[in-house]
Amino acid sequence: MNKINLLFALMLVVSSINMNAQDGTEAEFRKWALTPPMGWNSWDCYYSSINEEITMANAKVQQRKLLKYGYEYVVVDIRWYANHPSHGGGRYNEDNPDCQLDEYGRYIPSPMRFPSGFKWMADAIHRMGMKFGIHIMRGLPKCILDNPSVYKLKGAEDISWDKVYTSTKPECMWLKDNLTVRNNEYGQLYYNSIVDLYAEWGVDFIKVDDMSRPYAAEEINMLRKAIDQCGRPIVLSLSPGKTAYDKIDDLHQKTNMWRMMDDLWDNWPSIKNVFTEADYWSKHHQPGCYADCDMLPIGQIGMTVYDEGYCKADSGRKSGLTEDELRTMMTLWGICHSPLFIGGDLTMMDQQTLRLLTNEDYLNMHAYGVEARQISNEEGRIQWTSIDPETGDRYLALFYTDPKTSTCILASVTDNTGDSNVYESSNFMIDFTSLGFEKGQKVKVYDVWDNGKLLGTFSGTELTQTVKRHGVKLLRLKPERSGKNSLRLQTSAIGNGNFLITATINGHVDEHSYVKFLMDGKFVGSVKVEPITKKAVYHLYKPTKGKHTFQAFYSGTATTPSCRQIKR
Repeated sequence: MNKINLLFALMLVVSSINMNAQDGTEAEFRKWALTPPMGWNSWDCYYSSINEEITMANAKVQQRKLLKYGYEYVVVDIRWYANHPSHGGGRYNEDNPDCQLDEYGRYIPSPMRFPSGFKWMADAIHRMGMKFGIHIMRGLPKCILDNPSVYKLKGAEDISWDKVYTSTKPECMWLKDNLTVRNNEYGQLYYNSIVDLYAEWGVDFIKVDDMSRPYAAEEINMLRKAIDQCGRPIVLSLSPGKTAYDKIDDLHQKTNMWRMMDDLWDNWPSIKNVFTEADYWSKHHQPGCYADCDMLPIGQIGMTVYDEGYCKADSGRKSGLTEDELRTMMTLWGICHSPLFIGGDLTMMDQQTLRLLTNEDYLNMHAYGVEARQISNEEGRIQWTSIDPETGDRYLALFYTDPKTSTCILASVTDNTGDSNVYESSNFMIDFTSLGFEKGQKVKVYDVWDNGKLLGTFSGTELTQTVKRHGVKLLRLKPERSGKNSLRLQTSAIGNGNFLITATINGHVDEHSYVKFLMDGKFVGSVKVEPITKKAVYHLYKPTKGKHTFQAFYSGTATTPSCRQIKR
């Protein structure tokens, strides 16, 4: 590398973090979630009554049936620290929950419900090749006040607890377990201490409740610092929603996930309400940071574990969403890059649910699609699109929700029926030119939810699709392309153990061209090609010693083909 090029490379390395990129310059914590997190969470199926036996039974099914598709997190939800957390369903026992603390005033798992402890559970789940997550409430356990002299603040054992909390009155309106933590050195010490404990257990994911509505900016900042100092990558998820739109910059700087909605359940109005929020947040999407539509209320949900004297057993219910509504939910979550956390009991999962969760083309769109956005919303007919950065194919989702839901029109798909109020389905005539294809260009169309069935080859406005009310069609559009593109992949050292991985395109580039980078077979980022230099650059910081294999996939353009190269 000559002197001028080296100087240019070093300038790239020391420049400020690029919040919009997935080119290796993004903040380190965002690399812990290169694609939207996926897994299972216990809340929808067992509320606060979950226990070790049920968790591990679900983990075993998850490993066997879902892990290879990317569902890697096993998350124990709320009140795992209480011996008697529930009065049934979503009703909390706040009178005598018998919360468990260690000597430093930190919650520890209920020995009655989790007798092996979270260190054992995390180790067991890690041996299965998966990751372990927990739910926590914002703040400091209120039960410390019952006998404050028994507990010591780790790192400042002589300090009284009133230096840590702001008030003896909990601020959370729906669960009074915790007190707000002061934004001072002692508050930071407390957050450091709990995250250090979770790191010792082997926790990989923390869902923090009562954090994003109302938006607890000071405690979010303390928690970000606590995670960054603990020495373990831990994905940070905020709850509940609705998260305020004006917090977007802070969210991007400090969190991996935040809820766009309040708790979502298995009814159509809940699903329909997500469309507006998903449309807004998609305009602000940045890799490693994900607006969360909430868990998937799919399968068997709403159960309660028996606890004598506190709550009766409840066998729950099967999700109240129809097959069409379930497919609509999955499609919207997938195309807008929401995290996917299954809410139903996996030990009771049927084949229909399994097929819905494991469609590989759908999961490719969810993980890797770029430029995801809503392109029209007209009288309940809603269309979304995204691009596969590896192939240049386009995904198109056609939703028919309810008529007269919106008047915002930016049509790339036009309707050719009469008054939608009187129809249980709607016909969509697809205009391929409005999706970026050339006039007369042939496009092969595949139905993603119908096992990738080829519907035929079309151009112009030749294709019409019928969508049931509350239903969806998810299509992969594969254009016929001509010409030739090639890709040259280079690696260059730039000092301090850092490297640039540069993909140079010999051929055609447009404003929607991307290079998808893999290192040792694992995805590391999709980078937009700079149209003048025809380059896409990935910054690799201090890789492990040894030989590494890099792969680059160029999407091509709407009219010219994709290509790839491997460099060892």
